[in-house]
Amino acid sequence: MNGLALLLFGLPGVIEPAVVAFAATGFPEVADASPFGREGTVIVGVVAAVAAAVGAIVAWRGVSGPFRAATAILLGIVAALVALMAFAFLVSGTVVFVLGVLMIHTAIAVCVIGREVLRPVPARGGH
Repeated sequence: MNGLALLLFGLPGVIEPAVVAFAATGFPEVADASPFGREGTVIVGVVAAVAAAVGAIVAWRGVSGPFRAATAILLGIVAALVALMAFAFLVSGTVVFVLGVLMIHTAIAVCVIGREVLRPVPARGGH
C-alpha cells in the first residue's frame, strides 16, 4: 500500500476516535452509552488515535522487528475495543448512533492499518 492510501486510512483512524474522546468529555450521553464510561471512553479514544498514527508510520516506513509485532498486537486490541464501543453506541438508541457509525469506520481503518503493519517488509537492496 502506498503512502497516500495509508494516509487515507490513517487520518480517520486518528481523527474519529479523538472526536469521540472529546465528545465524551462534554456530553454525558456519550459517556452513558459507552461501555467504558467517561474516563474509559476518553482513554480508548486517545489510545486508538495514537495507535493508528503509530501503525500508519510503522507500515509506511517499513520498520521491522519486535516493535512491528507489538504495534500489530496493539492495533488488534484497539480495533476490538473500538468495535465494542461502536456496537454499544449503535444499540443505545440515542443520538450517539452517529458516533457508532464513526467508530465502525475507525475499526475498519485500524484493521487495514494493522494488516499493512503485518505485511512483510520488502527487501531494500540494489539487486
